Amino acid sequence: MSRIGWVSRIPFNRTAALDLIDNMVPYLRWQSNTAWLKNPPAEYVKRVQPAHDVWGELDKIRRKTETESYPNELTQKAHDGHFSYKPDIVRIFRWARPIPLVSVSDDGLNLPKTHMYTDILEEAFFNGTTPSPITKINGRNAHEYLEDFAQYGRLQDRDALYNSLFYNLAAIPAVSFGTGIGAFAGDGWGKYVRSPNKARVMVPFSGITDASTRHSSMESRSPTSYEPSEMDPVQPPGYPPLIEGDHGSDFGGYFLDRNHTDTAVLALHAFVSDWDHVEQFQQRRSRFIEDALAGDKKRLIIDLSSNGGGTALQPYDVYKKLFPNAIDHALARRFRAFESTDLIGRKYSKVSEGVSRNIIDGEQNETLYDLQLDYGAQYSNLIRPNLWDNLMPYKAGIWIHGTRNQTYPPNTTQPFANDDIVVITDGHCSSACTTFAELLRQRQGIRFVSIGGCPREGLIQAVGGVKGGPVVTGKHIREYVKTTIRDLSSSPWEEEALRKSQLGEYLREIPFDRLCINFMDDWRDEDLGVLDYPLQFHVEDTDCRILYTKEMVLDVTAIWKAVADIAWGGKACFAGGLSYNEKKKEDLRTPRAADIEWSEKVRIWRDGRKAEDYPLDNQADYGEREVNADAFAYP
Repeated sequence: MSRIGWVSRIPFNRTAALDLIDNMVPYLRWQSNTAWLKNPPAEYVKRVQPAHDVWGELDKIRRKTETESYPNELTQKAHDGHFSYKPDIVRIFRWARPIPLVSVSDDGLNLPKTHMYTDILEEAFFNGTTPSPITKINGRNAHEYLEDFAQYGRLQDRDALYNSLFYNLAAIPAVSFGTGIGAFAGDGWGKYVRSPNKARVMVPFSGITDASTRHSSMESRSPTSYEPSEMDPVQPPGYPPLIEGDHGSDFGGYFLDRNHTDTAVLALHAFVSDWDHVEQFQQRRSRFIEDALAGDKKRLIIDLSSNGGGTALQPYDVYKKLFPNAIDHALARRFRAFESTDLIGRKYSKVSEGVSRNIIDGEQNETLYDLQLDYGAQYSNLIRPNLWDNLMPYKAGIWIHGTRNQTYPPNTTQPFANDDIVVITDGHCSSACTTFAELLRQRQGIRFVSIGGCPREGLIQAVGGVKGGPVVTGKHIREYVKTTIRDLSSSPWEEEALRKSQLGEYLREIPFDRLCINFMDDWRDEDLGVLDYPLQFHVEDTDCRILYTKEMVLDVTAIWKAVADIAWGGKACFAGGLSYNEKKKEDLRTPRAADIEWSEKVRIWRDGRKAEDYPLDNQADYGEREVNADAFAYP
């Protein structure tokens, strides 16, 4: 059997499906923003995504399941990167289209056109003819097809979703799963190109002879019987030599060359690190800032492209390193309050009585469960992180800069002036990245430049991913419940009472390990008491928009130099603009001997690039596991 038909023939077990749906209900109560998803602000609907009634859709799915004809996309349509469920059936294969595309402007001024990335490589490295744009995909207008296709992604902003379809140098050190597209037809010269889709096999197939036996194996196995293997980080193409960091890590520190030798670049690919190396990464990020100052770098570009987020507290550490005297918060959080969270919270609070964890004053010592009614639902009081928490090393793996053993001396000056910092994003900034962006933009007024987007005029959003608080998995929720009932009960009678409460609904052993919930909403400090919706539903344009050019999809320094020329050289944006100081426009220092030496090193790297340095599929080789199929490669 070929193509997607194999998957579609796996038998549908109506009883099991109904059981699954009913047992999702208690977990979905934890999702913080269902009320606003159902009735979002008008500007959000106009520019970002339509309303989505999670509970209404779940009820519709249940009714359809009873007749064995049902829709899907319960969580995906929310476009909340923290809200997802991956049942076994969608984990058998990961679909991919092996020919990546890029969306580039001829000169940075004209609207971008879609090209095959292989044509860009051909022109750059083999003196090929000027690439012609793709005009149709699967018989449709290419731009319309791609914009519609992008909606299968989990980012919320349409421009960020559009960017996520294309080959992106920043996605490779970020260890993102590939989103290259094939199966398209037609380009500017009338050439017709056909490419088969591929499927990466993610589960063992030993003993599987047909769709029915695959179904049986899924129902009988334990939920943790297989996991995809970890992939070795690859050296990212198009990136210059590093000053600090390592390829495949969460960050890289770089110095620009030639006429931009006064500029350093901190590329933050994520805010998550291997727990055993968190302290090391903190030290290396700090060392890069110190190296930049020692090298007389006056300006800093922070690159947040393809930053999917990470641990909630690391953004504060980077922020406090750059702004040692700044207010350390820009957001507050709260969660849905209902019987389950109340019971769990009470038992955990009871067991921790007498344990000194926080240094707080009376004004801050508010009751967490002082319930607030909003949009017909109850919520906890607002919460902000206490960066001096005694348990911070257990929460973040480090002491945050400016606290405890990371305290600064009095009158410490920040390493770069606010006007000498600029941020570049491609819209794929989510979760913890949103926290960092809020700190920079709301507290410090740092300017943002965003790149790419749909082929139309105007500005785009700088942050296009989930803008919610911490994520919690179904597995963790069940662990909280089991601990509350079995370990924190004061007597057998209390344990029995808890089992009969709402907590008993979580004790069914249906595997929800791959269910993720956005546990808390983020609320901007300045919005409190002013707006009635959380940050997730804000629509906020970047300051300046630029477009990808051919050079930029081959050499990331071309992006950074374009940003520097706009921020400190007075050059124009494609849309919007950055205010700049005319004195600073001319304030380019004479390159030192070390700058000249570094520029020569970068030149050697640039001249030595080869087409084969740019993997067309940044995943492992498919080898014998290749399967032809029609499918979507979710961005």
